[in-house]
Amino acid sequence: MFPLLETPFVVVPTWGTIVLEFLLFAALLAPKKYWKWFLIPGLAFHLTIAVVIGLYSFATVMFAALILFLRPFEREFQIQPLLKLFKAAPRIAHRLRKPAMKGGEIKGESG
Repeated sequence: MFPLLETPFVVVPTWGTIVLEFLLFAALLAPKKYWKWFLIPGLAFHLTIAVVIGLYSFATVMFAALILFLRPFEREFQIQPLLKLFKAAPRIAHRLRKPAMKGGEIKGESG
């Protein structure tokens, strides 16, 4: 049908997202000692969503949900490494995006 939809650049992220979300759900049944192995990929995945797609508020909410869900209450929480990652996300996204306009005009248009 659409050959582009069958390339690894589409198939791997699509199925990878579904597998990761099922793994995050499976963390409900996992012992606490394995929670960090679910938390780290979950945070990295949602950070990628913030950087690539620009959904910063969604990523923030998901960070909070994952931390509440996969962080043992009895452990001391060190937020500094997470703050560094979150503060870097807008700068990284800005560098990745290229402006659609050049010289005040949209490419391909003449007036």
